[in-house]
Amino acid sequence: MYRRIFTLTLVGLLFIAPLVASASDYIRVVKDKAGDFEALKTLVQRFSGQYRQKTIQIDLIAAIHVAEEDYYADLNNRFRSYDAVLYELVAFPDQLSKHPVAEDKSMISSMQLSIVDLLGFKFQLESVNYHASNFVHADYSPTELVTAMRTRNESFTQIMLRLIGASMEEGNSPPQQQQNWRMLMELMRAPSPARTIRLRRMFADQLAGSDKILETLNGNQGSALIHGRNERVMQVLEKELKRGRRRIAIFYGAGHMTDMEEALMRKLDVRPAGEEWLRAWNLRMPQP
Repeated sequence: MYRRIFTLTLVGLLFIAPLVASASDYIRVVKDKAGDFEALKTLVQRFSGQYRQKTIQIDLIAAIHVAEEDYYADLNNRFRSYDAVLYELVAFPDQLSKHPVAEDKSMISSMQLSIVDLLGFKFQLESVNYHASNFVHADYSPTELVTAMRTRNESFTQIMLRLIGASMEEGNSPPQQQQNWRMLMELMRAPSPARTIRLRRMFADQLAGSDKILETLNGNQGSALIHGRNERVMQVLEKELKRGRRRIAIFYGAGHMTDMEEALMRKLDVRPAGEEWLRAWNLRMPQP
């Protein structure tokens, strides 16, 4: 019972972090020349350099927890080319050998499943092959996360209250109130492909304007949810490099990546060496 309650709380909270990344950093809403929506894209940022006199490549692959099926199929294909894929998943050690979702559907809250169905998406935990032989866990266990939060004088309640406060502050602005009304009216319409795209566009706009919420989540001194877990990634990365891995992907929520990038260049002799944007959400209206 303890583990199930713990897991439900964690999944609900951790689901928020990757969705509040700055759109200008690792998530981007793309529009055409006429200003019409085209897609929401996530970034693959490549770094190259030297480690112990050998060339290394490290790709930061920004994850978004709900997206189109083709997006996750493309990621699964890309992952095969790496020596190691470091991934996020707050879980107890004995849970890592099982499918993150299939073992217990209650891990996904009803809110998350509703969003997936509403937007016509797939859920990341169900779509990514976490059992690939090159996948390496690079995250806390729930117990370790709680310990890290206590060290920073954080609590789940404190973080949730901060997030609610920031959301209410943004929600009181006139543009946001208009957006909320538009979304409410859209939800009252009969389901259709066009309604799905309109809702996707509204959610994409929310992502594009969520910088303040991410700042709130991090706090003044950095949070265990972002900075603490990124420190764990750096520890695992060092171990994999020492094992002789030379081509490594770090597959983590987009909200982690700005801090991850800074830590990577601070700790290793690497520099940016190219980027690629992947389409996660189609935002084009269906043809009549």
